[in-house]
Amino acid sequence: MESHIIPEFFYKSVYDKKHKIYCIPKSENKRIEILQKGIREKLLCKNCEQKFSIFENYAKKLIYGGRIDVKITQGAPQYTIYNDVDYKTFKLFQLSNIWRASIARKPMFADFNLGPHEEKIRQMLLTENPGKYYEYGCLIMAMTDGSEIMDIICDPRLVRVDNFRCYIFLFGGFIWFYVIAKHANKFPNKYLFASENGRLIILKEHIHNIDFLQADAKILRSRVDEYSRLAQKDARII
Repeated sequence: MESHIIPEFFYKSVYDKKHKIYCIPKSENKRIEILQKGIREKLLCKNCEQKFSIFENYAKKLIYGGRIDVKITQGAPQYTIYNDVDYKTFKLFQLSNIWRASIARKPMFADFNLGPHEEKIRQMLLTENPGKYYEYGCLIMAMTDGSEIMDIICDPRLVRVDNFRCYIFLFGGFIWFYVIAKHANKFPNKYLFASENGRLIILKEHIHNIDFLQADAKILRSRVDEYSRLAQKDARII
């Protein structure tokens, strides 16, 4: 089927009034592309799509609000704590995102490769085994401009934190920081991962404090003229 690599509901806030997205590549040799659907490719069978849709529906309600029994027990400017989160369903949702990115062939995911972890995660998804909380744990950070969550979708990137191999995703107004390492149980901030007892901590950070986003912003500003011409041309087509 035509499968989304990043779930469709995360694209909602980046569509314009005509349900279009402007995909701006970092290379000036590549043209800006206009899409009317989130990035997709022929990837999964119908049964797997239905399996993943269960994980996605739960995550959508948890993140954006819906009829699920979750309690926010503590809030602060720097973080929010959720309790009674369905660990299994939410963790499988997190795993499904990195596994799809690893097997995808689209240019946006060309540099993302789970290596030997790819097959292990496939088996975890197939058997609906979320694993221990530190196995492929994900730290979540909401990006804000001081008043509201900022939304942007960027290609995943590899980073090193001490001796840990990590991948950063940006979508849905959040940074998704995955630790891909056999010794992830030694990751110093593993307490920030979704826990088996149903606790989830979501951090908050101002967009100006995120270094790699500032670097990306410079690239986008360098292409603003091309983007403006496309947007103006598109605006004349009603």
